Amino acid sequence: MVLKYALLALILFLGLQKETFATHIVGGEMTYDCLGNNQYRINLKIYRDCDSGIPWFDNPASIGIFNAQTNGFISTVSIPLDTASNDTLSLNYPDTCLPPNLCLHATVYSTVVTLPVNSSGYVISYQRCCRNYNIVNIIDPNNTGMTITTEITAAALLSCNSSPKFNNEVPLHLTVNDTFSVDLSATDADGDSLVYVFYAPFDGGTSGNPLPIPPAAPPYNSVSHHAPYTYQSPIGNTLFNWNPSTGELSGTPTISGTFLVGFSILEYNTAGVLLSKTYKDFTIQLTPMPCNLINSLNKTTITPTIQLFPNPTHNELTIETGTEQEVELRLYSIQGQELLYQSFRKGTTIHLATWPKGVYFLDFTSNNQRTIKRIVKQ
Repeated sequence: MVLKYALLALILFLGLQKETFATHIVGGEMTYDCLGNNQYRINLKIYRDCDSGIPWFDNPASIGIFNAQTNGFISTVSIPLDTASNDTLSLNYPDTCLPPNLCLHATVYSTVVTLPVNSSGYVISYQRCCRNYNIVNIIDPNNTGMTITTEITAAALLSCNSSPKFNNEVPLHLTVNDTFSVDLSATDADGDSLVYVFYAPFDGGTSGNPLPIPPAAPPYNSVSHHAPYTYQSPIGNTLFNWNPSTGELSGTPTISGTFLVGFSILEYNTAGVLLSKTYKDFTIQLTPMPCNLINSLNKTTITPTIQLFPNPTHNELTIETGTEQEVELRLYSIQGQELLYQSFRKGTTIHLATWPKGVYFLDFTSNNQRTIKRIVKQ
């Protein structure tokens, strides 16, 4: 199980360290199976950070069922958390450039609902706020939520159709300037035709109401992208080759950061009639971080503990050590470029108002002891 999810855990490198002030949802998907006699099993899979434990998986999770044509509310279904399906996806991967304590939680909520055949079809949705604050391609991610949804058309109801299932786990980690090829395909038990497309991930919930009960009715607002990013070009100037027939994604990323990506599967029967829409919402972590700096991220040897505040920060970062011994400070960009050097005793303040938003690393040394800290400039 661990090896199966090795790539999945890598994405948490920058966004989900133990120093993070809050924890957020990483992504999710929803699929369904027709059991016959108008009975459908709904499967909701959610990914979250397991490093600092907030928020825990919802118990119960609340999904809403809506009329696909009128968007009218039909019912709310509460799905208890099944601890047996709560899988801790720990990292055990032979890459020495990775810190050893990364992990991810994934859980599957499953329930059976009755969906009578009608001429409208159904939309089934789950909403949760909020996303990782260091996502760089959308506006205000820390106050932007997520809607995981699926659509079952009237034609799917008539044929007792089941949705396609993803073959491989994502999100994933990619390395800047390394060519990659990723299989994002799915398998359909009914043998229907599948078309893979990018979509703009849906917003849902707010920081004030992170778990709407019932979830809001469709249509759903898409997240707002920072220019020049779009849902079709979620990683800016990186050129991707996307095969809509096979779900293969390939290319060479040229920039680093944490990026929100959405792709969906359109399922058609042999007559070309749309049966279902399945969505997957996930983040990609791109980093060229130097190996020696990555290996030092969780090694804290300076005593007493260095304190940084506020983190994340907008303008200034205050550093306190509480000791008279001299400390040397080097500040690095996410690309590993040294941007600042200074030495101090007891404490200092760094002015960041003119610096670009993003993730930076502080490398402290004193008496041959070393500590690495991560900060976020908002």
